[in-house]
Amino acid sequence: MQKLRINGTVAEDETAVVLQYFWNKNMYVMKTGGVADLLYQPEGFAMDEKVQALQPNSGPYIHISEESMHDTLVGNYLFVLLSADKEAQKAFEELQQKPLWNALPAVKKQSSILYRG
Repeated sequence: MQKLRINGTVAEDETAVVLQYFWNKNMYVMKTGGVADLLYQPEGFAMDEKVQALQPNSGPYIHISEESMHDTLVGNYLFVLLSADKEAQKAFEELQQKPLWNALPAVKKQSSILYRG
C-alpha cells in the first residue's frame, strides 16, 4: 500500500468500503478482518466516518439493506467480495441493474472493484 500512496495511486484522503455480497442477497460491510485489514492501514485507504460509526452485531460484518446502501457504501472506492457461486453471481447482477446501485458514488465514478472468489 505504501507504494500506491507514494506513486499517487491512493491519495491520503481517499476512502474505501468493503462489501460482502451473498447468494441470498444479504449484504455486509466489513470494518475489520480480511480485505478490510489490508485496505485500512496507515498507508492505505481511510474509512469514511459513516462507516466508522456503524456498529457490528457480532464479528466484523455489519448487515445492510438495499435501502441503506447510500448511507453505508460511501467511499471513493468500493470493494465487492462475491462468491463464485452461480446464485450469488445472478443475485449481484440483478443488484447492478437497480438505480440505487448505479447511483452510488464509487459505481458512478467506475471505482468499484469486484472480486469473485
